[in-house]
Amino acid sequence: MAEVQVRSLTDGSVGKHMTRMAIPMFFGISSMMISALVDAIYVGQLGTKELAAVSLTFPIFMGMTSVAMGLGIGATSVVSRMLGSGDHSKGLKICNHTILLTLILIGVVLILGFTTMNGIYSLLGADPELHPWAVRYTEILLLGLPFFAISMIGSMMLRSMGDIKTAAVIMIVASIVQVLIAPVLIFGIGSWEGIGLYGSAWAFVISRFVLFFYAIVRFRSYGLFQQIGSWSEVLSSWAEILRLGLPSMSSQLIHPISMGILLGILATFGTATVAAFGVVTRIEGLAMMVLMAVASSLGPVIGQNFGAKRFDRVRHAVRLAYRFSMLYGVGIAIVLFIFADPIVSVFRDDPEVIEVGIVFLMVVPVTLGVAGIGALSGSIFVAYGEALPSFVLSLLRSIVVLVPVVLVFKQLWGYVGVFIGIAVTNVIVGGAAFIWLQYSTKKHVESGKVPEKPQNLAESTLDPVMDEA
Repeated sequence: MAEVQVRSLTDGSVGKHMTRMAIPMFFGISSMMISALVDAIYVGQLGTKELAAVSLTFPIFMGMTSVAMGLGIGATSVVSRMLGSGDHSKGLKICNHTILLTLILIGVVLILGFTTMNGIYSLLGADPELHPWAVRYTEILLLGLPFFAISMIGSMMLRSMGDIKTAAVIMIVASIVQVLIAPVLIFGIGSWEGIGLYGSAWAFVISRFVLFFYAIVRFRSYGLFQQIGSWSEVLSSWAEILRLGLPSMSSQLIHPISMGILLGILATFGTATVAAFGVVTRIEGLAMMVLMAVASSLGPVIGQNFGAKRFDRVRHAVRLAYRFSMLYGVGIAIVLFIFADPIVSVFRDDPEVIEVGIVFLMVVPVTLGVAGIGALSGSIFVAYGEALPSFVLSLLRSIVVLVPVVLVFKQLWGYVGVFIGIAVTNVIVGGAAFIWLQYSTKKHVESGKVPEKPQNLAESTLDPVMDEA
């Protein structure tokens, strides 16, 4: 069996490890967000209805990818803690078993997706004119799902080993390829007129297909896809992966469900409102990319240190992430508030779309720092090996708190009330996540064999770059 290439995250500066891992992920995640924004600009040039149709597909495809994402989150927690405890061989086997399980589940998702797509969009109450566009667009995206899922899962496994650069390269190159070929497929070149709206979906499929082969070669250099072991070992790994993976999958799946509910609520205000919501959620995603990168760095750092029972370093990482989330949230809210008009106008010159988008960017981003604390807490819980709190927080954020609050405020202030409801939900759930994680961390510290205070202050000193955050 190939030797596992592991970078230890249980010594040296916590802040330095987080910075080293967060920066490549920032560029990787931002490249994906930017490519999604550029794609929205391309589609926006076709018309408001086309933009609304693509917006309808967001929650559906996100739901499909939640299977792989949930498995990856659960497996990353298991592998990180295994590597932190020193059992590298078992960590590699779990990586391989995760990829095998992903292949099986993605096959099931594809079958369900192609057979139920019409019914799903009918259930969402899609506009009859937009319905066939959304169905066809999603069917094309599904063709790229296996390539996307395997690349994503493999990258998450490498992140647990401390290799963050490979994941970033895969995301960046895939995004560049997508941005370059999308306008050709959508608008054509020379005498060829292109294929319009569906060219956007095909650009996603082709870009992920191209990068899939590089990803496979890179993964094999780490020993992935090799010697998975006996079936008893596979089944044992699957049981542990699913213990964390199923709640994580559910957590990931809840978000697209809530997006679908919000789109259904906003659809009562017209096509332009749906189109605007599709645009601003992409802008919001781009604004959150920094916090997503921090969350990606937290999993391996906290997981390895948790496995090594270095709770002093765990608490440093948590405090660092929380502080950064709040300060970044304030800064990005100010930027979006000031530049809301020109940002939204880039995507579509429809006055109604611009008006709705500006209102969203003046209301929701104010709470992004608190929302970031909720998201970071979910990642930290999973790194602890506790998937249930992450699932409960997602359920609160996306359904239990969000839906009733949004419906109440909608009756008071229309679509503006919907956006206010989203902001209020961010504050409620973010506060609950903060309190819950503080309790859980204290419990682990008190039950662990390592004292809470750092034994080596020089070793635990925060990296100056992150410390300033």
